[in-house]
Amino acid sequence: SEIGEAVSPMSAAMEFAVLGMILGAGLACLVLIILYWIGGKLKNIDGFTIEYGMPLLGIIRVSGMKKRIFGFIDTFVFRLGGGVYEKISLEEQTKMTVVNVQTAILREGVGRGGQRIMLAGTIPEKAAEKVCKSLTSEIENVLFSDYRQLVFQSTALKELEAYDGILFLEKKGESSSELIVQEKRMALDRDVKVLGTVVLC
Repeated sequence: SEIGEAVSPMSAAMEFAVLGMILGAGLACLVLIILYWIGGKLKNIDGFTIEYGMPLLGIIRVSGMKKRIFGFIDTFVFRLGGGVYEKISLEEQTKMTVVNVQTAILREGVGRGGQRIMLAGTIPEKAAEKVCKSLTSEIENVLFSDYRQLVFQSTALKELEAYDGILFLEKKGESSSELIVQEKRMALDRDVKVLGTVVLC
């Protein structure tokens, strides 16, 4: 009886400790998710054209993406909103994007041959390298720049006026909405035609 009374408070304390840890972890996850959603990153691309005032020319699901905090949320949201599109292969997504970019170049009248188009955005060059290579190898009679970051590189900003058009490459969950608006304004202020944006997911 005395042993039972001695064990009982310890047992209750352990239960409260475990319950407290579970509730604490749950609350921490909730706070982190809220911070993720209000962090000003590019998340919802359904209304991209209306929100940013430029065409969304392609959505490419990047393979081999490094795992990072909240990467599972990006994947889950993409699958929820992607519908049938989510099942399209990476190769086909890239081909569709190339066709859309070609159409945009012709529509804006900058594809007459020998014209110069800057590839720019706010993500690291390495993240955009594969897509840039696909675009430049498939589209003929147009000279593309290496990938630049207008808002971070003064040299890119100085070179911008020498180009006939600009194509932005951004990454969902990584690119800043504020910086996307800023780089678009930089291009328009220098009378450079904005072809649109390709979003990597």
